[in-house]
Amino acid sequence: GMIYHYFRSKDELYLLCLENCFNDLTKYLKINFENKNNDIESMLKQYFELRLDFFAKNPLYLGLFSDLILNTQNHLKTNICVIKKDFDELNISILKSMLNTASLRKGLTIDTIVKDFIMYTNIFNLVFKDSLEKTASSEKTLQEHEAMVNRLIKLMLYGVLESENKYRNQ
Repeated sequence: GMIYHYFRSKDELYLLCLENCFNDLTKYLKINFENKNNDIESMLKQYFELRLDFFAKNPLYLGLFSDLILNTQNHLKTNICVIKKDFDELNISILKSMLNTASLRKGLTIDTIVKDFIMYTNIFNLVFKDSLEKTASSEKTLQEHEAMVNRLIKLMLYGVLESENKYRNQ
């Protein structure tokens, strides 16, 4: 009963919790992500290690983040897009900084690659959600998700870089 004294609904409380989670995660990544070198592998590794480190330090956010990725509430999508805007923009900024360090295949632009990446990520999250084992812990689920997203990014990047890239044949 006290919840409804402060919030009009459970959805309002949920959205506030999500907002805190994404604001704190975005701030943590902005403060700690260092783009000191041009090595895409190092940048990817650092980015995903930072995300895992954030959730290790903030375990209450882990469930919110996993739930959002795996069980997005359709009636809250518009609100969630607003809440995730800065986080999504940061991810795009980091992806663009990685792409700026490489030679792209002819006919591809960074903006086109970013649009494709967003589409692939959305499809990936749907597939991951469908294949998720119900018994997986939140931490294990996040680790699996982060590893699979990392592989997806590598697949996408190494499919768009010039052929002389050392990772092309992997």
